[in-house]
Amino acid sequence: MYQGNSIGRVFLLGTTICVMVMGPISTAVGAEEETEILKIIVGEPTFMSPVRYQNSAAVAASRTGTVAAFYPKPDSGMQYRISNDSGRTWGEERHFPPGYVGSMTVGRREGGVLVMLSTSPVEGGQPDQLKAKRIIFSDDFLTYEEGISAVSIPKVVMHTKWARFWPAISVGKIVQMANGDLLASLYGNLRGDDNWYRTMVLRSTNEGLNWQFHCSVAFSPDDPDPNLVGAYCGYCEPSLALLSNGQL
Repeated sequence: MYQGNSIGRVFLLGTTICVMVMGPISTAVGAEEETEILKIIVGEPTFMSPVRYQNSAAVAASRTGTVAAFYPKPDSGMQYRISNDSGRTWGEERHFPPGYVGSMTVGRREGGVLVMLSTSPVEGGQPDQLKAKRIIFSDDFLTYEEGISAVSIPKVVMHTKWARFWPAISVGKIVQMANGDLLASLYGNLRGDDNWYRTMVLRSTNEGLNWQFHCSVAFSPDDPDPNLVGAYCGYCEPSLALLSNGQL
């Protein structure tokens, strides 16, 4: 199994970045119980944007441990800054014209950072076929190339209960398997789901050039606790993680 480099844990909070640097980790891989010893260091915040509402900010990391923080700024669109020391210091601000990044990124073993962006229907209304913007950054995030990926989801519905957007490649990172395949979690609606979100997984066997529906993870139209305040929306905003023993 591929083991990535440990990098600083970076959380975007309001208008600052709070950095928690992860120290040495001791793990008993394959044992009945796994233990971790973390040394947490909280650094000084780095001011990046005056925008208070930052749910469109995101962090990406390369295989070399370089970190990029993406965030919007008033009247100037999406920006990003790069850190080469686990988030302790950040470089100059750089403009990112493609726009909103989200969290669907992966530092590929073969090099470069894959970022999947907005998805839309294919011209001509081809059923079950979508297209997505595909960005490949260099390991140091200094350069990138844009392209288009084909996305195939049988019985896909191009709207949701609260907004009109495709079944979102969601809040979790893309995972690269031992054979090189990529897995991405997402949520949305298939025909017959009505207003309830479904959590699904897509698979790419060619570095994100094409994505195919792999499986449904969870779906139920029934509210498990109808007495709770608020609207039940189904299974949404999933994340996917690859464990040290190979499980997902």
